[in-house]
Amino acid sequence: MTFEELNLTQNPFKLISPSLAFQSEAPVFWAGMKTQKEQLENTYLNAAGHRNLILNWGPFGAGKTHAAFYFKNQPIFKQNVELITLYVRTPLEKGDAIQQLLENIIDDMSFSKLKEIIKARIAELGESQLFNLISASIKSEAYALAIIKLGHSELKLDDFMYRYIYGNVTRTELKKFQLPRTLNTEADYLKFLAGLIAGFTAGKTLTKVVLWIDELENLLYYTSRQFKRLTQGVKTLVDTNENLLVFLNYTLSDGDEETLRILIGNILWDRINYKIGFTDFSIEKGLEYCHDLITHYQIDKSMGYFPFEEDSLKALLNSLHTRKLTPYEINKKCSDILCYSLENQINKITQEKVVKWLNA
Repeated sequence: MTFEELNLTQNPFKLISPSLAFQSEAPVFWAGMKTQKEQLENTYLNAAGHRNLILNWGPFGAGKTHAAFYFKNQPIFKQNVELITLYVRTPLEKGDAIQQLLENIIDDMSFSKLKEIIKARIAELGESQLFNLISASIKSEAYALAIIKLGHSELKLDDFMYRYIYGNVTRTELKKFQLPRTLNTEADYLKFLAGLIAGFTAGKTLTKVVLWIDELENLLYYTSRQFKRLTQGVKTLVDTNENLLVFLNYTLSDGDEETLRILIGNILWDRINYKIGFTDFSIEKGLEYCHDLITHYQIDKSMGYFPFEEDSLKALLNSLHTRKLTPYEINKKCSDILCYSLENQINKITQEKVVKWLNA
């Protein structure tokens, strides 16, 4: 038996990481969670002024990472606004977290894309004006000059600037390319990152940088000093770049809010101007999620939940009562019974068959 015989183009509930799912050419798809989608869209559309810091919280598998990749690939555009959307995970390396954050951001967008944006800003504004704008924003002529050099087209300079960012240049090279200093401390990397954002948003067209920082719970592995330095860095970025929108994704266990407050500190906590809960589903919301997924992959979309029945899906969802009713858990359970049905030539998944399968 094939998925086509079940009226499906493929397994709607296939477990695959969002990063891999969105590498394909298939359109990015959102199922269920209409409230969260609307809230996220509103943060994009209404982002203005300082302190655009959003916290997405909820249990593992509730859809936070999916949301990041969805909006990275299907951004919400306002008229005459350009969006540069970046996705990083909270660094696991606990040494120089700000340096790692910068490197992860550049890895996500690519070094060539970074150069392309700075080159375009130079063409639009001229080197002198762009230099002055960046320097005034970060209070550093040295790093403003380094960012300007990213927009130059010279092979040897390209190689040097790549190694400059990743911390592998000599004093002789610095002198050759007329840069007074390299990146050494976390404060240096923070200024450089803030300068990049200032450069990205310096054009005549309004540009907003949207930064998704996923897996904020990684801070639990940091020492007190380490996580304070990282969260202080995020605070500085948010405070000094009015065209920066930051989303923090945090996997929150029951009663864990106080832990999060301690991790990010009251100063950053108070700057969060919107909190979006990715809570576990009710049975009704779970059915809505399943319906959206199934119909998206159905060949004949007039057949309701087929190859499931509504009662069979309710039985599957109710079987998850001892766990969080999240997209991850639903996908896992529904994918398992779909594969079982294919293997056993079951062309309709009824409530009776679900109960029998669950009891097996």
